[in-house]
Amino acid sequence: MIYLLTNKTTQMEKVKNINKINLFSKDLLSLSLSTAIQAIADSMLVMFSVIFIYQKLDLSLLYIFILFSIDSILSIFGLIFGAKALGKIGIKNSIIIGSIFFMLNYGTFLIFDFNTTIAIVLYLITMVVARSFYWIGYHVDISLFTDQSKRGSQIGRIRNILSIVGVALPFIASLIIDKIGFNILFILAVLIYIISIFPLLKMNDTKQQYSFGFIETFKNIFSKRYIRNFFIGFSEGAEMGIKITIWPIIIFILMKNDINSIGILVSLVLLASLIVNSLVGKLTDIKSKSKIAKLGGILYGLGWIWKILSLTNLQLFVASTYQNIVEPILRIPRDSRFYEGARNKGDLIDEYVVMRIMSNFLGRSFILVLSTIFIIFIPYDFKYILILAAIASSLIGFLIKDIVKK
Repeated sequence: MIYLLTNKTTQMEKVKNINKINLFSKDLLSLSLSTAIQAIADSMLVMFSVIFIYQKLDLSLLYIFILFSIDSILSIFGLIFGAKALGKIGIKNSIIIGSIFFMLNYGTFLIFDFNTTIAIVLYLITMVVARSFYWIGYHVDISLFTDQSKRGSQIGRIRNILSIVGVALPFIASLIIDKIGFNILFILAVLIYIISIFPLLKMNDTKQQYSFGFIETFKNIFSKRYIRNFFIGFSEGAEMGIKITIWPIIIFILMKNDINSIGILVSLVLLASLIVNSLVGKLTDIKSKSKIAKLGGILYGLGWIWKILSLTNLQLFVASTYQNIVEPILRIPRDSRFYEGARNKGDLIDEYVVMRIMSNFLGRSFILVLSTIFIIFIPYDFKYILILAAIASSLIGFLIKDIVKK
């Protein structure tokens, strides 16, 4: 395979030693602050936005699965355009543009009361553009500006910042929805995202030139050199598709449309993960990432099985709390290994990141399309799709071990 090398070595040299003085570099600090501000909006709506759309689509599982299947498939194609733009506009501007479109995406929820079709079209456009610009720049920046010797601790601290910000917000959001309605939350989310852009203005303007074409990207994703990276990303995407799309609807149904109970549940389970984030982050820096990830994959996968067996709100709370406690055991070494792999690619860092994100959306698209097919042709209790989440979670841990051995 011939790789198209571009002049990115200079930028890599500039950031090579930037983290040796402080735990957070200037860029990482600015990005973390912006992410924490955005987490205020996301924590309020990450669960309820799916429920909102589900309600607007007449509580149709088929419609919601079709919508998010299209959303994920379009994102696969959009990522290439975002990657190509990265070399022209830089990481900083890419993240800013992505943030603006995430803001606009929250604004599209206000249109559902007037015209559902227009709202859905605008939702898809803004979400695909936001992802295409934001996540590539975000992951490349994290890869560049985290230090290998303390990457686990840095990721653990970032996760803790997001958890602390988000602990009480789902419950507060549920109270607002119950008393006032959804729209005030969407307006707040737009305002919060506007504020989140200001810290990004202080970032350095680092550029990375994406050297693969669309067809070449797919060839590399499935090549022997990157195939393990593909399977990790694919498994992540499959599990994430269930977690952020299917799981909120299951909770909504199990809790009999009780928004307040859902808010309390989400807030409490976020609280449970705070201590574990810091501990696992430190362990990841000094212990084998593969062994920690393998253990985390098994424990986290068992959490999905436990959720399947939960019949009451109390059982659901205990299962969700358990899963949030063990989640960092899988996520932190996985993320640390991903950023380490990206950084080690040198000139091909953005290509590595794009292929991983595309693999993620391929997995997400697969699980959502599969769920759609099940809904149409096979009568079943759709919460049993969580079994696939358990398999995907466990698979991630074992695949990380294979990569480390290699």
